[in-house]
Amino acid sequence: MDPIVRPTGTSTVARKTVTVDSAMQLSTVWACIRLISETVATLPLVLYETSDDGQRTVANQDPLHALLLRAPNFDNTAVEFWEGVAISLCLFGNAYARKEMIGARLISLTPLSADKMTVSRNTQGALVYRYSGKEAKGEYREEQIFHVRGFGGAGDTGLSPIAFARQTIGTAIATDEMATSLFAGG
Repeated sequence: MDPIVRPTGTSTVARKTVTVDSAMQLSTVWACIRLISETVATLPLVLYETSDDGQRTVANQDPLHALLLRAPNFDNTAVEFWEGVAISLCLFGNAYARKEMIGARLISLTPLSADKMTVSRNTQGALVYRYSGKEAKGEYREEQIFHVRGFGGAGDTGLSPIAFARQTIGTAIATDEMATSLFAGG
């Protein structure tokens, strides 16, 4: 339905190509993404369950609680995982992880690069995730992917803040280059 917006080098009025890498070279973009991701990653995350009578209690015994709170996978702590999710949302508007299962039990969430994911719908209307990264290349069903949509999530994907701010970022890159040239020339 909605193609993911990828800032893969769109030129701007300032004649600067804006990519995720070029945007991250700006100290303002770097600082904002760092502040947002580090803050989000350290916020408390608690899984609740609701009983039949509507009472909400902490789901301490649910295996998902420990997975989300302590270590979503063998390579990342919860803080590292959620920081990566926040960074991906800030840059691409989406964050993805592959659900690793043993039977019906979720045992791990393996992060996937948002810039290597394409989201579409099949003829039955179900979401289909196509990943082109070398570590998990292939096509995945909706239930196999943990997908966090950023702002504008009314469609199948969130909107990329970098793509939508490309004019401002392009102007900032041009200004930075001009200042550098001016100071270098004395």
